[in-house]
Amino acid sequence: MYDQRYRRFESHRSKGKISGVCAWLADKMDWDVTIVRLVTLLGFFIAPVFSLVSYFVTALLLPSRK
Repeated sequence: MYDQRYRRFESHRSKGKISGVCAWLADKMDWDVTIVRLVTLLGFFIAPVFSLVSYFVTALLLPSRK
């Protein structure tokens, strides 16, 4: 049986465009994934180094869904 406690820590690579980080965050916060992607894109323009580092660190830390 699948344990729901660990569901929030798995990436959504099948739903994602690059690594599933935005899809994971949208699912975790119960937001629309398009809004999360737009905010992430805006973050890349405002603070590119911080946004890129935080995005890829999050992508590396999220285990993939089996």
